[in-house]
Order: sequence, then structure tokens, then C-alpha cells
Amino acid sequence: MNYMKLLGFSDVHTDELALKELKSKATGCDLIVCAGDISRGGRSLKNNCSEINSWGKEVLIVPGNNERLELIDLMTKLFSNIKNIHGQVIKRGSYNFAGIGGGLPSVFKTPLELSEEEIKSVLKKFKGVNNLILVSHAPPYGVLDSPIKGEDIGSRELLKFVKEEKPLMILCGHCHEQGGKEELVGKTRVINLGKHGLIINL
Repeated sequence: MNYMKLLGFSDVHTDELALKELKSKATGCDLIVCAGDISRGGRSLKNNCSEINSWGKEVLIVPGNNERLELIDLMTKLFSNIKNIHGQVIKRGSYNFAGIGGGLPSVFKTPLELSEEEIKSVLKKFKGVNNLILVSHAPPYGVLDSPIKGEDIGSRELLKFVKEEKPLMILCGHCHEQGGKEELVGKTRVINLGKHGLIINL
């Protein structure tokens, strides 16, 4: 399959109205990609995964900083359409999808926070992968990652990976204020998906 229609979203947290909106957008899509934080501190995770699973589409997901990795793994066992791709590469059609979840350490001490060294360790697995679409909860540093002017919450290691490996696309979230926006880093499309979701034609 050289053509693919994706629905990508992130950071719905406990917003039931956003999930209803996304369900309508999922019709006609080949694949759904979630860049994490479908719960808030783990609350409503099972209910929201159940809802997303009921859409009848394959869902590639990474945990957000609000979701422990083992809980997302549990959801993939409970719900057959949901696949956790944190640290994994999965080929779909002509594209290789890889994932890295969590956010950087913060004062909020959320459930899944990774140091830059830990992020670097995960990203090493994806070096040299062709036709790569990277699903990352956190954005690259300085790219769609500012909740307020002058504050960057993205990953420097992820930015370095983008510049060196030149993936086709980074699908991210985490910074709610940048949801629905897109920037280019070289030829790599960086898209902050946001809770309202975006249809992406590959």
C-alpha cells in the first residue's frame, strides 16, 4: 500500500467530547496513530482505550507522560486493535512506524518521564530505518514545543535524531498549545497532533 490515510491525535486526556469528534474522523481512515496522554495520570485510561478500540481500526500508540508504560502494555492485551509501539518498529504498507513515549523530567513528576540519555537509547533502535514515521509524545526541542513564548519543553536528542536521520515525519503531542500545527525541520514534517486530531494523507 503506497497510499494511506491516517488519523493522528494526542492529549485527549479525559475529554469525552474530543473522543466523539475523533470517532467521526476515523471513518474511512486506514490507520489511527495516538501520540499519548489519552488519560490524566492514568485515570480513564481503560475507558478511553475501550472507546478507541471500538472504532474498529488498528491503533498505533505510545504512552504519554501521564501513562506508565506497563499500563499501556496492559491495554494492548485487553484491546486487540491497540498496539504499543514504544521502542518498536512496525511496518505498515510502505512505511515504518516507530514510537517513543513519555516526556522529559518536570516539576510535576508525571508517571513516565525520560532523561535525554534514555530518549537517546530508545532512538538508537531506529537509526537507518527507511521511510520512517516516528510517533513521539514529546516534540523535538524548539519545534512546536512552547506552551508559552520562550519556554521549550521538547527533546534535544529527538531534534538531533531528526537532523541526522531525516525521518519522513514526526507525529507528536505533549504541548497542547501547539496542537494542530506543523513545521519542517529540513525535509522532515513535524506535526503536533493535538486532541482534535488531524487527517494525514501519505
